[in-house]
Amino acid sequence: MVTGCAGRESSTNTSSGSQTGSETNENICGPAALFSQWAKRDPVAFASFATNLFDTASASIGSLEVASKEDLVGTSYAQTLQRTVTSGCPQADWMFLSALRNSTDVFWQGSFTGDPDPQLSAATRPGEIAEWFDATRIYRKADNGATLITAAGIPHALSLRVFRGSDISILIHANLIVKGEPLKGMKPDSNWVGF
Repeated sequence: MVTGCAGRESSTNTSSGSQTGSETNENICGPAALFSQWAKRDPVAFASFATNLFDTASASIGSLEVASKEDLVGTSYAQTLQRTVTSGCPQADWMFLSALRNSTDVFWQGSFTGDPDPQLSAATRPGEIAEWFDATRIYRKADNGATLITAAGIPHALSLRVFRGSDISILIHANLIVKGEPLKGMKPDSNWVGF
C-alpha cells in the first residue's frame, strides 16, 4: 500500500488498484502523487526501490538516484510522528516519500527533513514532478501543463484527456473548492493529487 501522507492522503492498493483517502499533514503530497501512480504501474520496481532505500538509504527510480541526506537520516520518525495533528504516515511510507523530497531539494528551497510543518522545503514544483514521472521510464511522455503565475482553472482541468494507460497528477489549491478562491502560486494549502 502506498499512502500519500500529505495534506490529503492518497493511497493505492497495488494489488487491487483500489484507492482510499483520509486526512494527514505530512506535507509530502508531491512524492505521494508520483509513488501512488508508479507503484500501481510497476510494483516490482517500486518494491525494489523501497527495500534498497531501507537497506542503504539510496535507491533508483529509473534514471533518478534518490539518496537520503544526513539531515533526513538523522531525523527521528517517532519524534516527527508526535508533532503530527492526525494519526500520521506509516513509517515505511514516510521513509520513501521523505527520501525523494529530501534528495531532490534545490539550494533555494532548503532541505526537507521529514518535518510535518508546512515549509518551502516540502514543495514540489510542477516541472519537478514531470521529471520524476519521466525518470521512471514507464511513461512515454510526462506533460507539465501547470502555470504558477496564472491559474489555468477548472476549465483546463476538465479539458485534460484521460485515456487507458494514462495517469494524471494535478496541483490543486485546497481552499479553491471550499472558498472559491483563485489559485495564486504554490501555497501550503496547495496539494498534489494523483489519479
